[in-house]
Amino acid sequence: MSSFQLEVQLLMRLDHPNIISIFQVVDTPQECWVVMEYAPGGELIDYILAHDHLGEKEARRLFRQIISAMDHCHLANVVHRDLKLENLLLNKQKDLLISDFGLGRTFSSDKDDLMRTFCGTPNYAAIELISGIPYIGVKSDIWAMGIILYVMLTGRPPFTGETISALYAKIKALDYVLPRRFSPELCALFSKIFVKDPKERATMDMLRSDPWVNRDETE
Repeated sequence: MSSFQLEVQLLMRLDHPNIISIFQVVDTPQECWVVMEYAPGGELIDYILAHDHLGEKEARRLFRQIISAMDHCHLANVVHRDLKLENLLLNKQKDLLISDFGLGRTFSSDKDDLMRTFCGTPNYAAIELISGIPYIGVKSDIWAMGIILYVMLTGRPPFTGETISALYAKIKALDYVLPRRFSPELCALFSKIFVKDPKERATMDMLRSDPWVNRDETE
């Protein structure tokens, strides 16, 4: 099965306002046409760069939408495995639409269903992926969510290197810096996500109940 066919299958089993929708599939002997939801707001990365970075209020709103959408995926036994800003689109209301499930796959929820294929983009890859060991897809998605949140708030990735080897060394050492303007609650959230042992890394339940995520916008 091609990645395109897999993506269509995965999207057809998902139904969430923050996941790009498929409206129609027309399959002919020569071609396959897919009618998908339009995202006039473009890619989130372009929106961030146009503003240098996002404030905590807007980043929190979008991160809540990512949590809601990815929780829906994981409850449907689907992992994305290529979460990155280029795959996050915006609709007319500037709400999030997660797209590009070409590297996604299903998993079994009744046991530890470890995955072995390296997927994704180096800057968003969790420690276990770059270490070449079997990994829990849900936990690698959560790591990538942390990268996305950091970039939303700063306009740059937390882990950088002039070479892939240097980048991987920074990731493995958890060598990143939190700006002084970050609140203690926000710093605590990153410390829950950027954890070497995926079993100790934040769960979706922990993200949903996190104090920073749930801070009242009127505060």
